[in-house]
Amino acid sequence: TEWIDHTIEALETLCPGKSIWFTEWNIGAEGLGQWKDTGGELHFLASMFERFASRRDVVNIACLHQLSGDKFATFAFSQANLNVQRYASWHLCKLLGHQFANIEALHRADFAGSDLYGFATETAGDLKLFVVNPSDQPFNLALKSLGMQGGHRYWIDAAPEVKLD
Repeated sequence: TEWIDHTIEALETLCPGKSIWFTEWNIGAEGLGQWKDTGGELHFLASMFERFASRRDVVNIACLHQLSGDKFATFAFSQANLNVQRYASWHLCKLLGHQFANIEALHRADFAGSDLYGFATETAGDLKLFVVNPSDQPFNLALKSLGMQGGHRYWIDAAPEVKLD
C-alpha cells in the first residue's frame, strides 16, 4: 500500500488542498491470476480499504473496480442458469459494508508493539474495530485496552495459500 502514500504525496505537491479520488483500483490481472479467491486477494483488499480509510483527511472517494462480472468480480451472475457465484472478496465487501453502515465517525487505530493495522468506526457511541493482521501468527487483542467493552469477532482467514469459497 506504499504506492497510495506516494501517490497522495505527489498529488498534494501538484494540487495542494484538493481532495483526492482513487476512481479505479484492484489487484490487477496478474495478481488475480495467482490470488483470485484466496486469502492473498483478501489481504490485498483489506489492506487497501484500511489505507484509504486511514487517509480520509485527503482521500474522499476510493472506488473498488471489481464488484461484478467475471475476472475481477466479487460475484458473477450466470445468464444461463440464473445462479450467482459469490467469490471470497464478496464476503469481505459484505463485512466492510456492515463496518461502514451509518457511521458517524472514523477513527485511526494504533496497535503499538504489533504489525496489526486498522481503524474503528463509531455509531451512537458504539465502536466497530476493523483489524488486519499481516502476519501468519495469531494475535490476541485486548478490547478493554482499546476502550471497548466487548463485542463479536468476525474473521476471514486470509493466509495466501488458503483457497476460500
